[in-house]
Amino acid sequence: VRSFRFPSFTQDDRYWINRGLDETYHPIEVAAYVQDKMEFRGMILNLGLRYDYFNPNRDWFTTRDLFNLAVDPDFDPALDPDGDQVDANGRIKYSFDNVLDKPREPVRSFHRISPRVGVSYPISEGSVLHFNYGHFYQMPPLDRFFEFGYFRPLYIVEAQMAEDAAAAAEGRQPRHIPSNNGDPERVAALSLDALKPEKTISFEVGIAQELSSVAVLNVVGFYKDVFDQTLPRVGLFDRTVFSFDPFTGRNSNVGYVSNFSGDYGDARGFEINLRTLFSDNASLDVNYSFSRATEGRATPGRVDFDSTGSATLTYDDEASRRLATELTFSRPHIFRANLFLEYPEDLGPAVARSVLGGTSASFLARYVSGRTFTYL
Repeated sequence: VRSFRFPSFTQDDRYWINRGLDETYHPIEVAAYVQDKMEFRGMILNLGLRYDYFNPNRDWFTTRDLFNLAVDPDFDPALDPDGDQVDANGRIKYSFDNVLDKPREPVRSFHRISPRVGVSYPISEGSVLHFNYGHFYQMPPLDRFFEFGYFRPLYIVEAQMAEDAAAAAEGRQPRHIPSNNGDPERVAALSLDALKPEKTISFEVGIAQELSSVAVLNVVGFYKDVFDQTLPRVGLFDRTVFSFDPFTGRNSNVGYVSNFSGDYGDARGFEINLRTLFSDNASLDVNYSFSRATEGRATPGRVDFDSTGSATLTYDDEASRRLATELTFSRPHIFRANLFLEYPEDLGPAVARSVLGGTSASFLARYVSGRTFTYL
């Protein structure tokens, strides 16, 4: 995947400000499902079991004790008298090649078993009680699973352009452009541990009631509980990771942002549907639903690794980040009505039947209660 951002004054590949790893990978997902339907005298039972296998199929960085993967911890400042950040052994203090030299290990795979149960239970000649329960899994977005962003400040890019032009004029190789230690070239975004598959537990219970062969009324209530979500970052420096600086002997105030599993959400509500049965040529379908969808955060806003790679987690003090909030796509009230009319095949003279036969019309009305927030 190629990912580059250039300054406004050039599109030359050598002078990027941000870039990714420029690597291709092939995640593997395998699923198998078995289901059985059992019909008894007073009950219909559907049982299912799904197996999911998620293999990221990629080696990923394991370094946790450096604030910047672009650092070469073996760089020796004593062997760099001219201060160009290249010592006598050829080690460069900050560089993209240092990142590629960092150790990687295969990312763990995930195996998940998902039970599904459905029950339909007639409680009278015209009434049926039904219940569904199931577990569902999906992988988090892959752009968060292996997020990697490398940053070169603009002063480095501009100095590199000038150095390349001078080197070409003088017939020599370009020199390395040193970084400002307070704002070095660096890994600015890096996903740490493998993100877990997001899990949803779903409950649904309802009753269908026939109303004197005139209509069917179906009332359903549902609840979905979501675990191990990976919510987007809130702000530029949210979920920042700070680690050890080998040249100062303490944690750096320069860090990188990451992604974490463990956030949560839920959706709950009910739906009422009325559908007429009295005619094949005219039908009315009316539906009303009420639902709420929320999400909340349980992952840290900051992580500090010490020189041994041990982590200290800091959670948000702001309640707005920790408490469940309603999602923008939540729709408390939705009303839908559909009227369908069809010309009867046996109505009127033959001429009318030949002209109007098969003609139908449908009228749809829909009301949505609007967004869960008010625009300023």
